Amino acid sequence: PLEATAINGEAKGETFDFIAKADGQPLVLFLQDETPLGLRGLVGVSRLFGQIAEKSKQTMQMHAVFLLENQASKTSKMGYYQRELVPYIPSDVLIGISQDGREGPGSYRLNRSVAQTVIIAKDGKVLHYFAFTQPMPWPDPHVLGAIGEAIGVQPATLEKWLNETYPVIPTWWTVKNPVIQIKNPAEGKKTGKMLLSGTFVRDGKNREISHLRGTVVQFDKLRTLLRNYPDEHKSTLMLIIQAGRDVPHEQVVKVMDIAKEAGMEKIGFAIDSAEDKSMESGSDDAK
Repeated sequence: PLEATAINGEAKGETFDFIAKADGQPLVLFLQDETPLGLRGLVGVSRLFGQIAEKSKQTMQMHAVFLLENQASKTSKMGYYQRELVPYIPSDVLIGISQDGREGPGSYRLNRSVAQTVIIAKDGKVLHYFAFTQPMPWPDPHVLGAIGEAIGVQPATLEKWLNETYPVIPTWWTVKNPVIQIKNPAEGKKTGKMLLSGTFVRDGKNREISHLRGTVVQFDKLRTLLRNYPDEHKSTLMLIIQAGRDVPHEQVVKVMDIAKEAGMEKIGFAIDSAEDKSMESGSDDAK
């Protein structure tokens, strides 16, 4: 059992067993701390999950449960997640806060030094178990492979689906995709420097083309550039957000809000490969 208070959905505010809610269906379960990096990762993973569920035509569920260090902050945290997380994930992904604090349920034997635990289950049994010392900023291939195994989808088919609908692996980038890189904030600064790359229409009326390669932008300039991005590309190409580990979640959310306001329909996340070294998988045979 995993007792948690729902943050979204029809049962918002109610406390119930999230495992029983899955009713034996294939389940992707996230158990994680409050790190803002983890929120960013959940957005990317949940969108991929939605694409996989749609393509496979299978009934499957994704739940994310936060393990709070201070249960007294539960009410304020619920409000924060409802504002900063819920609007950016599919409505069928269930989000909640554990009743058991940072340690989680005793029967799960979680390690409090692990920021994020991902469990893939089916028929009430664990198929794969992953422990990440830092939350996934973008979906780990082993986790995606385990999801495919749980629903009986071959890796080649899964890769084809994801390439068609929502490319997230950095090597899949093309020069046509606008990319905004957000550096970690300098000492004493609240936000990180933003660099924008891609091919943009600088003047919406004269269709003057600008090829940006790491141009420093502020929020107002970003808004203008994305609004002038060709309409025919807004639904097919993707804005890639590459943010440093220490970039405030609020800055990433603001960039996402600007992109949505400008009509960008697809938003992806990525990090430098060097920042991926702290991740550890608890399953050696997941492909």
